Amino acid sequence: MIPDQHRPHVIRRNGDVLPTVLVDGQVAGVWRTSPDGIEIGALEPMDADTWEAIENEARLLLSAVADRDSDIVGQTNSWWPKLPITSTHTVER
Repeated sequence: MIPDQHRPHVIRRNGDVLPTVLVDGQVAGVWRTSPDGIEIGALEPMDADTWEAIENEARLLLSAVADRDSDIVGQTNSWWPKLPITSTHTVER
């Protein structure tokens, strides 16, 4: 489910949908790959337990994308700075 306040940020006008982070079934953030690993951007404040759970999932995702180019979602690089990200975490390769 995408909360109304996040919809214009994760669904682009051309229909592209950014890779999202779900918390309790709701979009609460976005992610992208980077040369260092996976960068996660929160669209709302998250507590330490939530970050820990998201980082654990990102580690599993890293194993799935390990053999791919680090710019797998390169289009997000132009959108990333425009997103209302409250904080970021990077899970390193």
